[in-house]
Formats: sequence, C-alpha cells, structure tokens
Amino acid sequence: MKKYKAVLFDFDGTLIDTNDFIIGSWRAVSEEIFGEMKFDLDYLASFFGTPLEYAAEETRKDYGIEGYDYKDICRIYRDYQKNNQDKFGKPFDGIPELLFALKEKGIKLGVVTSRLRKTTIDALERNGIASCFDAVIGEEDTDIHKPLPEPCLLCCERLGVDPADVLMVGDSRYDIECGNNAGCGSALVSWSFAQKAEGLEGVSKPDHLIEKAGDILDLV
Repeated sequence: MKKYKAVLFDFDGTLIDTNDFIIGSWRAVSEEIFGEMKFDLDYLASFFGTPLEYAAEETRKDYGIEGYDYKDICRIYRDYQKNNQDKFGKPFDGIPELLFALKEKGIKLGVVTSRLRKTTIDALERNGIASCFDAVIGEEDTDIHKPLPEPCLLCCERLGVDPADVLMVGDSRYDIECGNNAGCGSALVSWSFAQKAEGLEGVSKPDHLIEKAGDILDLV
C-alpha cells in the first residue's frame, strides 16, 4: 500500500463537528428573510465544502429570495457565527490524538477549506490543535476553489511536497474531487453528514474510506 508523506484535511465536517453550527447559521438567514426555517437540510448539505458566497447566491436564486443579495445572506450567516461561538462544535472523536500522532511520525499536515482562513485558524487554536498544521489554505487564498485542484496544489506547494505523496481527507465530494484533480490520494470520512460513498464514481471516487480517525495512521 502506498504511504503518504503529508495529509491535508478539510475543516468543517472532517476535523471539527460544525454541522449543527452551519445549519444554525442557515436557519438564522432563513428566519430573517422568511420568518421561519424554509431551507431543506439535504439542499443545504449539497453546498458543504463550497465557498459561502457561492452557496448564498445559489440559495438566493433557488428560493426566489428578493430584497437580499448574496452579500446580505453572507452577512447574516457570519453575524450568527460571530455571535454564537459557544455553539461552534468540537473535534470529532480521535482527531486530536490522530493529529499529534501524525506530527510525531514527521508527517506534514495542512488544512484546505472553503471557509475564511482567520476563522479556521481561530477555531484550530480554540481546540488546541493549531500547532499541528504547517499550512492553512482558506477561501481567500485562491481565486479558484474546490472541486478544482488549485487549493490542494497551493497547500502542497507551501508544504514542499509532491501532490502524488499527499492524501486529501474530506467529508464531501468537493474535497475528494479537489484531491483527485490535484493528483493527490483522497479519503472520505465515514462520519460525513454531507456525503456518503455510495454512488461516487470517476473523479468523485475516493481512494480510501476512513471509518475512524486513527485509520489514517495506517496510510502514512
């Protein structure tokens, strides 16, 4: 089995259980606009892994929202998150132990996320795992986003590793496609709220399925 020299992680739904926090943010958007929660959860989950601006514009169009542009939606969403940090979420089971074990093995680690870099780093610091990561790539670091390869490629460049020696770990098809398109290995986590492995084919098919966090140690 191929052994990887570096591991890149998506953030939301992969490292940190922010699913309820994200749904709460969209609920705040819907309640301000409609006075009630109108967004379908499966619909919202289809945007997990994409930049907020894209999700906001698609939601605005699909739900026929008038009087609000995507910037207004992003503002409501981010205001909720700023004012409700106590609801943010914690690392998934085994994640902190995994990260420190990988660092002890000399594996380079990065985060490749569609959320803003500052909020990502702040959350990593609050959870005591920021020191594990050698690079963090956020939404503002690339003009082109997942599922295209640029975010993964930039992280590989900053880590000084060949993409072929890198494993991209995520919870959505956007993460898997980003890693595969970059020439990295790819792994889908079993605790994903956004994506199940069934039906993923071609560029969306992961090389590995991760049942529990510690399984990644077997791949490096």
